[in-house]
Amino acid sequence: MLVLGVFCGLFRSLATVKDFAYKLRAFNSSFGMTPLHITTLAQLELIFNAGAQIFSDAVELLGLTECIQESKKDAILLCFLTPIANADVCKIGANTCSEAMVEALGGQGYMEEIGISRPLSNFQVSTISLGRCSRVA
Repeated sequence: MLVLGVFCGLFRSLATVKDFAYKLRAFNSSFGMTPLHITTLAQLELIFNAGAQIFSDAVELLGLTECIQESKKDAILLCFLTPIANADVCKIGANTCSEAMVEALGGQGYMEEIGISRPLSNFQVSTISLGRCSRVA
């Protein structure tokens, strides 16, 4: 599933942004304590948790269809959920990663030398390889 790569990249992006926010100092306080940045981090975390829920539901259905307890309803739901999860999580994940790496990190999100921008480039490629959401759905 393409969702797993997106989910792992979002986790790495959020961890980088949180670490950067609490180490950066501005006006004698941590940058992560400013109200606007806290709001941004909360929105990114909410999107991450929504993607995690979709991913875990798809994995649960995959496990149910491969077990002895296979039901026709679970198999149909898995066939329905997998492309929607791929399209939705990849599209939302690319926007979220872009916001995390570019807006929350500032110019540091583009740094190629230390590997911070790797999740951003991976998200762009996953969205391109997936194609348009209208074709997938």
